[in-house]
Amino acid sequence: MNIVEITPKIAKSIRSAVSGQKNCICIGRSRNSAAAGSGTPIIVTAGASAPRLAGLPYLKTNFVGGGGFRKTLYTPSTLRIEVGAEWIAALAA
Repeated sequence: MNIVEITPKIAKSIRSAVSGQKNCICIGRSRNSAAAGSGTPIIVTAGASAPRLAGLPYLKTNFVGGGGFRKTLYTPSTLRIEVGAEWIAALAA
């Protein structure tokens, strides 16, 4: 198995390829959408697939009940960029 090195130049190209893509999460009345940023992890997969945004952004939901009951539910983000190893190799060549 070849190990693919992602240099800052390649990472910038990957992030620019997914610019404009957004993913959304909705649970009940709570909603959040997010795009890839500089901290979004890049996951290398097998094959020659172009970069795509996968996973869901975080969601923070507040519940308020009678009698002063409050609860915050936090759903962590699974947002990531998936790109094929052959696509990176073609970009580096």
